[in-house]
Amino acid sequence: MPGEPEHYSFSHALIRTTLYEELSSARRARLHRRVGEALEELTGTTPGARIDELAHHWLAAAQVADAAKAIGYARQAGDRALGGLAYEAAAAHYEQALAVLDPTDRDGELLRCDLLLALGDAQRSAGDPRFRETMASAAALARRHGDAHRLGLAALGSAAPGGGVWRTKVDDTLVALYVEATAALGPSDSILRARLLGQLAVELTITAERERRHAISAEAVEIARRVGDRVGLAHVLIAVLTAIFDPSTLAERLCLSAELEALADDLGNLDFSQRAAHRRTGALLESGDRVGAIGAIARYEQLAVQLRVPLFNYVARLARTMWSLMCGSPDAKQQALSAFELGTSLGLPLAGDLLAIQLFEIRYRQGRLAETADAVRALTESRPNNPAVRAALALLYCEGDLLTEAREQFEHAVAMNDRLGARPAAMRTRRAYAAMLLDRDAPGDPQRAAELITAALAETEQLDVPAEAAKLQRLRARIE
Repeated sequence: MPGEPEHYSFSHALIRTTLYEELSSARRARLHRRVGEALEELTGTTPGARIDELAHHWLAAAQVADAAKAIGYARQAGDRALGGLAYEAAAAHYEQALAVLDPTDRDGELLRCDLLLALGDAQRSAGDPRFRETMASAAALARRHGDAHRLGLAALGSAAPGGGVWRTKVDDTLVALYVEATAALGPSDSILRARLLGQLAVELTITAERERRHAISAEAVEIARRVGDRVGLAHVLIAVLTAIFDPSTLAERLCLSAELEALADDLGNLDFSQRAAHRRTGALLESGDRVGAIGAIARYEQLAVQLRVPLFNYVARLARTMWSLMCGSPDAKQQALSAFELGTSLGLPLAGDLLAIQLFEIRYRQGRLAETADAVRALTESRPNNPAVRAALALLYCEGDLLTEAREQFEHAVAMNDRLGARPAAMRTRRAYAAMLLDRDAPGDPQRAAELITAALAETEQLDVPAEAAKLQRLRARIE
């Protein structure tokens, strides 16, 4: 090489490959070891940017050298790649280390467990669906050796980012794993136990167990605060803000999301900052803070690009589509379809449901709501515990003058409120249902409306709701 004495390069890669392949495997291994030793002399105890070269040469020398050294360098290379957000490269390093490792005792199997945990983490961040299988193998090893800590880590890493909110049904296997891992840790305070409880609460978001979910969330936050681990607290807040997401918790979510945002900034953690921006967006919108919500969405989009996690990019597109829909942007439909394509490529079952919701809003404005009927019905069947979806179905029927079908949904609302013991809501639902029947005035409608009004008025006698009683009396006057 000109200007570099004793340095050479191949005129073509094929020449290099041919010469390399002509060497016996044993000689190649010895030469790799010599290069590895020379690199160690150059780098000392701080390999830095040359860790990939060290890993490469010692892995290639494994048959004639210390395999433990090869595994150690490969693991360091994987950790460095993971820290640099090079998830696929990190996964490749961990896989190479696992290929060399041949455990013969408990320590070797636990090292294999640690490498599997690291590999699963890298695969999960890269959007590789194999992460679940990898974590299951790690959990099996931890279980075999009675290692509660590693079992807990395997459980945490077994859910896709975002947990149960990206599925249409409960993952019973994952819920059982969380329960098992939490029990294995015992009742003592630990940040791992707090995080497991937080993730369990997230998995329960698509169930009707609201009280259990909120109780578990509160316990997780209490444990994290007692332990005093700020990084762990951030993880718990991320989970809990997802688990308690409903209109009644707005004040709490505003407070916790602000705490998470400040904590992320203080820690200098971009991942935490991105998750804080995501959770804060919804809370700010609900509170009517337009400027704050716009800023949170922009921040989320920026961080999603920096972090290069495919799921984050999908969520960023969803947020931007939501904003476009709210503001009446003409390209909202194209944005929704673009988000759907990305979500489908990531294997997210919920991507189709979210597209249906967004198209419902678009078609509603266009007066073409009937076109979404099949999709909304399917969504209702897949989300039986989601009242908002059923309300959308009732709206669709009412807008399409399908009053028989709409009547079934009001009937369902009354039964649900009665079953829950939600007396004020049941009373208002009966009033709205009676008003609809009186407006329609089909045969039998006035009689059914009278029954509903009588039942609702009976509730007003026990509840302090004079305004509701007055409205019901006015409806009764229409019958008389």
